[in-house]
Amino acid sequence: MSYRVFMQESFNGHDAGKMVSGLDYTEAHLIQNQRKGVIVDAPDSYERQINEKVEKFRAEYKRMTESDDPVYKVEGAIDYYAKQMIEKLDKEVAELTQQWKDVYKVMQEEAARDAARFRRHITETESESARQHAIKAAQALKYGNDPSVLEELVRLAPQMPNGQKLALMDELERIESAANGKHGAAIKRLYSELSSVTNTDLMHVKVVELLGDVSVDRTYRNLKMIHRAYKHLPINMNNDHKVHSAYRTGVR
Repeated sequence: MSYRVFMQESFNGHDAGKMVSGLDYTEAHLIQNQRKGVIVDAPDSYERQINEKVEKFRAEYKRMTESDDPVYKVEGAIDYYAKQMIEKLDKEVAELTQQWKDVYKVMQEEAARDAARFRRHITETESESARQHAIKAAQALKYGNDPSVLEELVRLAPQMPNGQKLALMDELERIESAANGKHGAAIKRLYSELSSVTNTDLMHVKVVELLGDVSVDRTYRNLKMIHRAYKHLPINMNNDHKVHSAYRTGVR
């Protein structure tokens, strides 16, 4: 079983603010015990159920194709039974995937409310200070092509209160526009420093945001691409039409 961990701090080669997948039990729990990150298991139940159904499909198909039962020796019999198995698996995976989407939607709504409540506590002083920093940086980049102002913000960011960090994050678009595609590394470092607030007070909001990239049906999608039962699909490596097309075009 693999684990998914949200990194609160950089550790063991994993960057802070990132979601790391595929960790084993030892490393995942080491990170959590060291308080460098937290194990995130929200999608695991759905992913695990889909994985189990995919493995069951593989086993049943293998048993059917290797069976000495005469019923499977009739021409077209395996394709007939495989079609029934496919319809069942497709339906089950679709239901589980939708269940996860419904759960994730609720998580998004809750995170949005929490983020809004947190932002309401940003003071006018914090907002104005962030705006002035952004204006100064934008002018230095636009008219003087001077990236030192970005390095200064990177140095100051850890000392800023969380409200000011969030307010300055909202001003980053102004800075990026003035940079005109340059100084990307410095802007990225600044964003990393500012977003540290989401690794603490708003960690769950950041986690929900990153979970938007998580797919619970990865093994099912892989199955459709490589398993012979799905050879009727254009994306499947066993698709006869794909093979014939490759020979016609000279591809081997």
